[in-house]
Amino acid sequence: MYREKQLGFAPQRENIYNAQLPRSLEQDRDSSAYLQEIKLNLSQAILNNDITQGAVKWSLNLHKYIILYGFKFSKEDHIYLVKLMFGLFTTKHVDPVSLDQFAKILHLLMKKKYLLSRTDLQIPWEPLFEVYKLWEDSSFMIRGLIKPPHGFKEQIKSVIKVCRGYFSEESTQQMIDKWRPLMCPHDRTICSATKYFSLFLPTTRAIPPDKSWKIWLPDFTMIWSTWGNSPNWEVDLLDLYSRLAIHQIGVMDWGPYMADLYTRFMNSFNIPVTYGSTGVRLKHGISGLSCLGSITQWIVATLGPGSMGQKYLSNLLVALQSYYHPANNNSASESLHLFMSYLTNQFVNRVHTERFNRKWKCKVVPEKRLTDEDIKNFVLSVKPIAFHVLYNSYEEDARTVFTNLSLLDPDLIVPDLLDKLSQASESLTEPHKYHVCIQAISAAAGPLIRTYPERAIDLLNLLLPGIDVNDIWKCTDIFVLMSDLIEMIPVADLTKMTDIPDLTSTEKDLISKTANFENFVIEFMNRCFTLIENSRRENIRVDAGTTDDYLNDEELAADAAINDTFLRIVGNSSPAMFDVIFRKLQSYLQGKIVEPTVAGGILASMCKSIVQANPEQGLKFFVPYLCESLLRLMREREERTTKDHKTDEELQFNLQLLGEVISVTNVQLYRSRGCDILPYISQLCSVLDITLNLTRKDEYELAHGALQSLITWLVHIRLVELRPRQELSPRGWGLTVHIDNMNVDWYVPGDQEVEVTKGILARYLTPVLQSFERYARGEETMDKDTLQRNLKLIWRIVVGVSELAPPDQNTKWESVLSTGLDWMSHLNITLAGPNGDIPLRKGITELMSLVQKRIVATTNDDTESLCAVLYLYDILVFCYGLDEDEISDHVEDHKRDKLHRQDRLHRGKKHLPSVILERISLQWETQLWLKNFLVIETLSESLLEDVFSLCVHQYSEVRILAQEIFQKILGRVGRACHKLVLPKVLRCLEKSPDVTEEMLKGALYIINTEKYMFFYSWENASRLWPALITAQHSDKQSVDDLLRDIGVKMNRYYQEYSLYTLPLSDCEMPQTLLDVV
Repeated sequence: MYREKQLGFAPQRENIYNAQLPRSLEQDRDSSAYLQEIKLNLSQAILNNDITQGAVKWSLNLHKYIILYGFKFSKEDHIYLVKLMFGLFTTKHVDPVSLDQFAKILHLLMKKKYLLSRTDLQIPWEPLFEVYKLWEDSSFMIRGLIKPPHGFKEQIKSVIKVCRGYFSEESTQQMIDKWRPLMCPHDRTICSATKYFSLFLPTTRAIPPDKSWKIWLPDFTMIWSTWGNSPNWEVDLLDLYSRLAIHQIGVMDWGPYMADLYTRFMNSFNIPVTYGSTGVRLKHGISGLSCLGSITQWIVATLGPGSMGQKYLSNLLVALQSYYHPANNNSASESLHLFMSYLTNQFVNRVHTERFNRKWKCKVVPEKRLTDEDIKNFVLSVKPIAFHVLYNSYEEDARTVFTNLSLLDPDLIVPDLLDKLSQASESLTEPHKYHVCIQAISAAAGPLIRTYPERAIDLLNLLLPGIDVNDIWKCTDIFVLMSDLIEMIPVADLTKMTDIPDLTSTEKDLISKTANFENFVIEFMNRCFTLIENSRRENIRVDAGTTDDYLNDEELAADAAINDTFLRIVGNSSPAMFDVIFRKLQSYLQGKIVEPTVAGGILASMCKSIVQANPEQGLKFFVPYLCESLLRLMREREERTTKDHKTDEELQFNLQLLGEVISVTNVQLYRSRGCDILPYISQLCSVLDITLNLTRKDEYELAHGALQSLITWLVHIRLVELRPRQELSPRGWGLTVHIDNMNVDWYVPGDQEVEVTKGILARYLTPVLQSFERYARGEETMDKDTLQRNLKLIWRIVVGVSELAPPDQNTKWESVLSTGLDWMSHLNITLAGPNGDIPLRKGITELMSLVQKRIVATTNDDTESLCAVLYLYDILVFCYGLDEDEISDHVEDHKRDKLHRQDRLHRGKKHLPSVILERISLQWETQLWLKNFLVIETLSESLLEDVFSLCVHQYSEVRILAQEIFQKILGRVGRACHKLVLPKVLRCLEKSPDVTEEMLKGALYIINTEKYMFFYSWENASRLWPALITAQHSDKQSVDDLLRDIGVKMNRYYQEYSLYTLPLSDCEMPQTLLDVV
């Protein structure tokens, strides 16, 4: 009700993480303006019959709106948008790429079925069938006259699946009447009929059974039971039956069907039951991995009170049990293990829906829901096989099975799993058992902490001896398990906490167990230090100046695992325990010289975790200590009379450590603010003054990284935690929390931080830019090393300050989305110019254009400098705090971490605090990315020309990088920039003495790698393809190969250009769409 008063309507399901962002109240105004703009422009595009341009463009904006704000619109608007997208999707004679976009948005709008009921919306099934048949079974499709893009047909099926719940009550009878004539078992048309029935028939409870499944189930069952030779079409019938079972739990009696179906399920595994080749069978019908989801869904749906399902399932599992033994690995093993994984997943989903789901009211009547006895019987029936699965090579399936079983009944699973680990730890001949037990317990960490917290503490101590420098992979698994456990418990000696009231005997025992935490932490750090010392990478040759910067798989695994575990420890430590950890690290670090590539990286990340856990205390030690060490080392270097070409590992390690401890990127603890580092600015600058211009590449790059970290600490808008993630108490270990219970703040740079940042830029950026201005005018010369060093320095500074450098706007904004960050305008960083301040991105872009021209004119073979200029173009266009690729990586990392730590049984937006904090941070990064998204209004034509000129450069290294950036720009801006791009490409295809072979090759590569090879338009193709035919000939084999590839795509395979079917007629919009608008 509160949000309804604020917004003026009841939002369907808005993005709850936006409420935690800075200036969250202003987002209501921005979202309302953006939604009205989308609705208006979509309506205008439809009225103007502008389907492939305007409608596609604004449907993409609708997708952005949902990413940013969720379903933040009223039910009326929701219904309006669904009808709009449905009308666009069913419009005739629209190219498949546009249809694919409409299908994705329609599926997105309708996949949350609980937001719209059948009384709110009804959808006709005939238009969907016409679209499906056109792209699946029409003569045009069969003969290859129309070509869908990759994944388009699956997208159509997804749309039908979310729409069929809204078909009318008469739809079932209409489908039966239409497709019954095709149901001839002796003709292949039965395959088409079963496919249509499986995909379109509604099975929802909202339609009376007499008008739904009772019409067709007897006939289908009769046909299926008549044909026992596993025909191909039974796959579709199985899908239909499983969907009917899950939608009609407790309504339909599946008892008469069980014997036949379980027999078919048993046969579907293709188990070798004879010796030699006589057991070989051809897989057909429901045999195969694709049917396991439907099989397990049907099995789980038929369990429950009053059902014989559990008896049949137990018999099936007993029959299969011996085939899970590690000695019986065979061709059916993969499907058997996936079957167990799917089966436990489906069971957990049903228990969640019936007991813990709060999104909608459970439709299963209470007396037919799974009871505690049903859950126990299911776990007991699966448990013997689960412990066979544990020792097999299907590790992912084993983790899934034990995660699900431990959630359902931890008392039956966790103690036995811990006993297996204890036995495996004593074995010297079967190390793989220890390895798989560690992984299984890691998957069951949540139930273990919540149910047996005292045994979890014992387990931590049991794991310490397993940290062995001779087996990195075993160490990695141990660190992952430790990280999972420590994430959910306070790292503190609770025996010193005397103010905890009303303790039970169990809680008192748990408190006494924590008395040994200090010894555990010290021993853990000792073993980490031993690993670090044994991770040193030595140079074999004495004259080798540098080491390989790339880490192998073992080094990467050790680095990530140690740092993640140490981060969890310091993040959940009490102040007293943190002091112990900090003193231990200080004593190890002082006077230590560590090889920077491997060991130095691990140790530096540990120090970074210390600073992020307690910025004030961490910076107070590290910054003065490292600055003094670096100044001393630089004085000693100046006093040496002879030049030493050996790697100065001590200097590099200290620079690396300094850059890490003041870094606030890629962190998982959010406790730092800009004011924390202000007292140390002068010390840091004194070091940067003498290290930024070092001559050795390894050294100055580390100094540049430290400068970037310093700027980022000051300007990066970030989350700040206001309370510990785990209370210092024996209660609440491992419990998940809702976002509403999180207490967070945000750091936004204040006037002091902005002024300090401007001072740093004036100190380090301005002199370099002035030097480049003189260089571009020819008044100053630079050798290659200096040129590259200065370009890399600018790159680092721009990345650091990019969050406060808005895009350079050329024309009026086309969408209000781009104005969503106007509140940050007072923080914008600019450059001082002769006629006043100029935007940072614009000033550096114009300067780099001049520098590029000077390099090409004087040292055209300096490919490294030209590549450095291109990297600068890339971040000037795409980087706003994080690059797009970094945001994508962050999204993937968050999804993986969330799935690993999620309580799948309870869900309900409840997660561990670390997962929620990461999601809030990701939401802010997404806001920055989409609101600063590259559009035609911010695309500089001069920059596009400069990048294109390097796409046709003489040297291939430059061309490859330039073409990547050029394609990236084309992909973001889309069709709007093709009018700028096409003349440049055509210019390089002309027969002219000014066109070199490199220019021709560069243009051909752009055409060949452009997604549809004719820039989205047959009008463009009419200009481009004749130019290809008349292009100058070349003796180079690479040019001939490119022309041949383009010709093959155009003339033989039709793989690319026919994605846009030749426009034979205008779009025909359904009348319902025009009525909606």
